[in-house]
Amino acid sequence: MRDEGSSNEAADRDLAAALHEVGNGLTVVLGWLEEASARAEGGPVAPALARALERARKARTIARRAIGADPSRPSAEPLADVVSEAALGVEPLAAKRRLRVTTSIAPELRGAGVESGERLLQVLTNLLLNAIDVSPEAAAIDVGVSVGDGGMAVLRVEDRGPGIPEPERPKLFQRGATSRAGGAGIGLAHAASMTAEEGGRLSCEPYEAGSGAVFTLTWPRSGVVSGSGPRTIRAPVLDACRIAVVDDDPGVLELLDMVFSTRGATVCGFTRHQDFALALAESSFDVALLDASPYGDGLDAALLSLRERHPTLDLVLISGSSDPGVSVEKHGVTWIRKPFEIGEVIEVVRLVRGRSSGSG
Repeated sequence: MRDEGSSNEAADRDLAAALHEVGNGLTVVLGWLEEASARAEGGPVAPALARALERARKARTIARRAIGADPSRPSAEPLADVVSEAALGVEPLAAKRRLRVTTSIAPELRGAGVESGERLLQVLTNLLLNAIDVSPEAAAIDVGVSVGDGGMAVLRVEDRGPGIPEPERPKLFQRGATSRAGGAGIGLAHAASMTAEEGGRLSCEPYEAGSGAVFTLTWPRSGVVSGSGPRTIRAPVLDACRIAVVDDDPGVLELLDMVFSTRGATVCGFTRHQDFALALAESSFDVALLDASPYGDGLDAALLSLRERHPTLDLVLISGSSDPGVSVEKHGVTWIRKPFEIGEVIEVVRLVRGRSSGSG
């Protein structure tokens, strides 16, 4: 019989590994979306790219919170913006089946904000995706938003599917239950859990033969709204800067090579830290971007050696963990977390180079 503690530790390791892969994937997706958005500015695909980039940024924030790297509360956002983004986000999928997603918001809520807007977006998107799955072609999916008890925002999502009969309703929000072919049975359970954590409630209205399912989502409102719209990353000049990148993910290496090369830098990528050490014996670099994973337990010793042998080399440590695993102050390194935006890593390189040259 397996020890429960060992089983939990193995599960934690598996989760950490999965989150590391998610972080790498989001880093690459964000990077290419930022570059594409910058190049397409003003063009016909610019709005779609901006929408995809903004959603990827939200995914990055969610991933960071999942590993405890960002303990801040999700920000308040305009309710109308969240509803619009959810509807626009599923529009391509709905269009394939000639479905229409309509939204209506009570006049008194058009300027209102909601708490944890990004989490509301997750839940609402989940409900819309479920509605798309069960609705017949050319049908309409309606999202209505009104004011509920205590001033809560009430979002009502109505599809044109077969509905959910009474015998299936008690297990509707239980993990493992699903009404869709191939469904994992996680979506509604997770959505209900997140809603409860935010002080709201997710429920399904009583079944009516011949009518679709109607989900009702109550969510706390906020008088304070913050957040930023889509941004375009401009390309700082890094002429003559020699950058080494050590990362065991070829996708990250390819992305950073493209990003820095197009800004005038010379980039050398290494999937193994041993190869980077050999390269240092033959050539010099101004900045080294070091993913923690290739170093494993030897990270602390490797940073000490690099600092002693190459005191002018600017070291930037990249980690998908909530803790870099070493003392960044002791080693004099700059630390950034995955998944990062390209704008973040460019700014870090610009700042460390500025410190080294005594400018900026």
